[in-house]
Amino acid sequence: MKAEHLSQIQAAVAAVKERKTIRRFYFVACGGSQASMMPIQYMFDRETSIPSAIYTSNEFVKATPKVLDDTCVVLTISHSGNTPETVRAAELAKEKGAVSISLTNLHHHHAAGTNHGIDLFQGIKVQRQIQMILAK
Repeated sequence: MKAEHLSQIQAAVAAVKERKTIRRFYFVACGGSQASMMPIQYMFDRETSIPSAIYTSNEFVKATPKVLDDTCVVLTISHSGNTPETVRAAELAKEKGAVSISLTNLHHHHAAGTNHGIDLFQGIKVQRQIQMILAK
C-alpha cells in the first residue's frame, strides 16, 4: 500500500474517531459501486451494534434519512468520482454535519472538489481495506 493511501485511510479513521458518538453508518452509491458496499453492510450487521443502511445516491438525496446528522458517517463511492447523484449525496452528508468519506478510483476528480469531507482516491483493494477498518 502506498504511503499516500495509508495517510488517507488514517485521516478517515481519525475523523470517525473524533466524534464522541456514532449512531449510524450510511453506504451510498450507484450501480457497481453500490454493489461493492453490500459486504461491508453485512459485516456491520453481524459485527457491530451500529445500525447501517445502503442507499442509492439518488434515494439518499431525494429521501434523506431523518436522522442524518453529526452522529452519522456517510461513505460514498463513485468509480469515476463525478457521478452527479453521488457527489450531491456527499455534499448533503457534509451539510448535515455527518462525517463524509468519498472513495473514487480516479485521482482529482469531481468528488474531491465538491465533497468538503474526506476524499480518498483509491482502487478497489484499498476500498475494501477501508471498509474492513471502519467495521472494527
